[in-house]
Amino acid sequence: MRMKKIIFTAALFFISTSFALLNAQWARTYGGKGEDCPFSIQQTSDGGYIVAGYTDSFGAGDCDVWILKLNAKGKVSWQKTIGKFDSDGAQSVQQTSDGGYVAAGWVAWDGMEYAPDDYWILKLKPDGSRQWLVFLGDLDPYYHSYERAYSVQQTSDGGYIVAGRKMESEEEEEKFDHDFCILKLDSNGEPEWQRMYGGRKKDDYAYSVQQTNDGGFIVAGKTESFGAGKNDFWILKLDSNGYVEWENTYGGEGEDYAESIQRTNDGGFIVAGTTDSFGVAGFDFWVFKLDSNGGIVWQKTYGGSRGDYAHSVQQTDDGGYVVAGSTGSFGAGKVDFWILKLGPEGGIKWQKAYGGAEYDSAFSVDQTSDGGCIVAGKTKSFGVGGFDFLVLKLTSTGAIDPSCGNFVTVTNAVVAETPASPDPTSDSRTGGGFWQWEYTHEIFPQNSNAAVRLVCESTGPYFLKISSTSGGTTDPTPGTYSYPSGAEVTIKALPYTHYMFTQWSGDFAGSTNPITVIMYTDLSITANFIRIIYPPLSCSGQKVLNRSLSQAEYINVLTWEANPNNVNIVKYRIYQVEGEGQSLLVELNADTFQYWHRNVDKDRQYAYILVAVNDEGREGDPAYISVQ
Repeated sequence: MRMKKIIFTAALFFISTSFALLNAQWARTYGGKGEDCPFSIQQTSDGGYIVAGYTDSFGAGDCDVWILKLNAKGKVSWQKTIGKFDSDGAQSVQQTSDGGYVAAGWVAWDGMEYAPDDYWILKLKPDGSRQWLVFLGDLDPYYHSYERAYSVQQTSDGGYIVAGRKMESEEEEEKFDHDFCILKLDSNGEPEWQRMYGGRKKDDYAYSVQQTNDGGFIVAGKTESFGAGKNDFWILKLDSNGYVEWENTYGGEGEDYAESIQRTNDGGFIVAGTTDSFGVAGFDFWVFKLDSNGGIVWQKTYGGSRGDYAHSVQQTDDGGYVVAGSTGSFGAGKVDFWILKLGPEGGIKWQKAYGGAEYDSAFSVDQTSDGGCIVAGKTKSFGVGGFDFLVLKLTSTGAIDPSCGNFVTVTNAVVAETPASPDPTSDSRTGGGFWQWEYTHEIFPQNSNAAVRLVCESTGPYFLKISSTSGGTTDPTPGTYSYPSGAEVTIKALPYTHYMFTQWSGDFAGSTNPITVIMYTDLSITANFIRIIYPPLSCSGQKVLNRSLSQAEYINVLTWEANPNNVNIVKYRIYQVEGEGQSLLVELNADTFQYWHRNVDKDRQYAYILVAVNDEGREGDPAYISVQ
């Protein structure tokens, strides 16, 4: 099954406002004359952001780790480079419970013909200074092991779980391959356990790890060793000690690899990656929802006629998902950021591409406290160097400011169901044993001095259209108003007598009253009211004995009066309360004000709920009747 939707593309935008307000947004680049690329971003507890990647514009080596702490407006609070070797980079960063940060990535040793990579895990204090730094690799630094950490997360015990790749060798055949490598560290960075998972003579990479509700871990990556094609998604569920509880591959005949997995609110998992086994053409986004046992709940591809690559997924507060990656099928340039907002079943709520004439690719997305999202990637279209960090603060709808309208294009993305099924028989080998080497040279974070550029700034004015349904008004009164960019406008819904406010609709939804909006574009909002349905009056009930029959019966006689404040009442409903539940007993015409509940138990107490129903089918407030 396929469907088409409209996708808007734009190069980027906005002036920033307070993070505590709805839908503040901005876009900034950070970089120097060289190549600078971020792989991970997260909102921090102060409303700002932590972003990490690599730079060859600053630092001591060819490429160094680069970590920036941004405030809520995207301005740099501090920035550090870490490294002194051929190539160092950060793949993952997260704020920790003490207000500091943990990052993980790779280091390539200098002075060698072919520089191998090793894991490193770095713990920073809240101000960006180093707390501890651990390199994990083979004891011989000249062994070409090519290890790399791709994902780190703090665990519930204060320690850390790290996922990546490690090279294994078959000495007799001199064949090398990479396996999933999962490390559990304590709060000081000391290894507690390390395990490897993979097949023989082929590569298996672990790109994403998360702790699960039971204290175990879920891991996602790619496998060449198992599955149906060249590469398949490989998902492992581990217990708290790293032993496999279940494992599945997912894929077709081509190349399929998972880059991001997240635990979902229902105890299952959302997975995002890239496929050329399914979809439209070339590589497409591939997203699927798993239950807690790895069974597929739904799966879909998203893409166009050229390469589209998904790198990051997050569940959102509404039960849906936001996915970030890059697209060659849509947008203004050669490659653009591509952000999809999906519903709980994978349907597209909105989809937008962001970029200029050159290459722009998104690698990480995180939902923000205001319901929007923060996105990090690299850009060649903007900034000052070859590639720069590009960070976008998007609204909850991914809206693009009209001042950037010159970069908007309309395209079509194709959504397709995928027929792939899991292969639970991968039979991975699992290895243990520690491989640790802490390099003795001191490496301290160094301050860097990035050029920060606002990509696009809105100026306004913008128009706010306020309206209301019958039954109430608003303050300001309904009408169209003009405001400067960034203005905060508070709107209050005011119901008339016998009416109540229910919700806002239009560009903002919800039942909070009053509501504050920020003018970043033209907006429309409607206050919705409904008429109150009051309970009937003078409700009573009594038990009577009917002796007119050959066998006497007891009857509960219920009586009431119409409430004069109600209009358009078409019926009454009577529910009988039984224990903690209730069941519909009868529906009566609106001109009926008495009901006989016949053949009742003379020694039993009865309870009833009586409600009026209007011509829209809405039930009113209940009246309660008890018969002793």
